[in-house]
Amino acid sequence: MAETIRLDQALPVGSEGRRSGGWWGMLALIATEGSLFGYLLFTYFYLASQSEQRWPPEGLPTLFMPGVNTLILLTSSVFVWVSERCIQLRQLYWSLASMALAIILGVCFVVIQLNEWSKKKLRYGIESVRLAVLHDHRISYAACRYRTGRADLAFALDSARLF
Repeated sequence: MAETIRLDQALPVGSEGRRSGGWWGMLALIATEGSLFGYLLFTYFYLASQSEQRWPPEGLPTLFMPGVNTLILLTSSVFVWVSERCIQLRQLYWSLASMALAIILGVCFVVIQLNEWSKKKLRYGIESVRLAVLHDHRISYAACRYRTGRADLAFALDSARLF
């Protein structure tokens, strides 16, 4: 027999906690991003083990600009977190100011990335595919981090080392 519905209670709008779609979506994003990194690392070490010359052929990359980009991303994560805390404390002006700083840092990150990409001599082949995948990976991570307001230090450092 059918159950009766009480009309004095509000209907639930959506699921919460571990049952929510957003929670499962973030879990799937983390799993796929981790799989992509595992695949890239395996490919790098496999190619290094099969190569008869020095690996990587162009030498070890410098880590100064990736380090600066990582620092920018982590700092902007802090400002996003501060903005969220200010909203919880009902300090809307401070929230807007810290979010504006986070957006400015994000624009700085994109400008630096565009500058780095303009200097690269892309060859059609595995090198351009690797750079495109890593660039897309870092940009999508930055977008997800801004959406969730959380920073993942290990991911950012791995991203800086690989790029």
